[in-house]
Amino acid sequence: MPGTPAPRATNEDRSHGISCFLVLADAPGLVADPPERKMGLTGSATATVP
Repeated sequence: MPGTPAPRATNEDRSHGISCFLVLADAPGLVADPPERKMGLTGSATATVP
């Protein structure tokens, strides 16, 4: 179903690794705060999704 959050994990048993929710940017109701100002690790934007 388009726009539905899809849980993702980096290993098969889903007990370790990076996990996230993949959501389309134009999903209804999706809002994000402005990007945080960071001192390091500036290769990607970081923002709160309330």
